[in-house]
Amino acid sequence: GSSPGGPTKTSPCVRAILPRIPFGGESGHYGVRESYGRARKKGAWVRTMDNNDILRRLRYTFSFDDRQMIAVFAKADHDVTRAQVSDWLKRDDDPAFVGLEDVQLATFLNGLIVHHRGKRDGPTPEVERRLNNNIVFRKLKIALNLKADDILGLLSHAESRVSKPELSALFRKPGHKNYRECKDQILRHFLKGLQLEHRAEVPSDPKP
Repeated sequence: GSSPGGPTKTSPCVRAILPRIPFGGESGHYGVRESYGRARKKGAWVRTMDNNDILRRLRYTFSFDDRQMIAVFAKADHDVTRAQVSDWLKRDDDPAFVGLEDVQLATFLNGLIVHHRGKRDGPTPEVERRLNNNIVFRKLKIALNLKADDILGLLSHAESRVSKPELSALFRKPGHKNYRECKDQILRHFLKGLQLEHRAEVPSDPKP
């Protein structure tokens, strides 16, 4: 197979003027969900998560080396190179940094499902070209075979409180009357809970 999507390099000067693209909600797009824009919150500038950040956190959580990262992509029937993985895991201020596109993260998450659950009979599922927090959250839930109580426990481990009805709403289909957008904070706390569960410690910024 071939790598989904092409590399997306963005120079530091261009990143500085890019508008903020929300990570959550229905507003996914075909490019890279940028973390370079900033959001004003309680008088301080804060960064929003992006695809590369999620990839870095998952790599750290499961202690994947480059070979294992390549293998996860391969389980979704897509080939990537060590150089691609290395560039996706670099800091966004590194000149060699390459933004991870939605379709590439979706491919990795699909591979993660196969890695943990095994390959199902039938054709390979179509890879989403647009992602939002709800889709990312749902794919991780499937990959790790997590029940509601498991997820609530992970969120609690990260000092986040979410009720069962609130959690259920995040996994509803868009258009359902009880569907709710998964905010950055919930996904971030979930990823932190996973890290605490698997690594017992969470650096403030996981190293590539």
